Amino acid sequence: MIKEAKLAGQAVLIAGQPGTGKTAIALGLAQSLGSDTPFTAISASEIYR
Repeated sequence: MIKEAKLAGQAVLIAGQPGTGKTAIALGLAQSLGSDTPFTAISASEIYR
């Protein structure tokens, strides 16, 4: 997906149990896409207050 640029203009929401590597996957994906790819990590408590 990265090499074929199929993620351009898209957003990804990764959900799951704590400690399953969601943030690590997201950081790795963002780094693979390059420095111009925005990455924002937020917790559920920031969404549901």
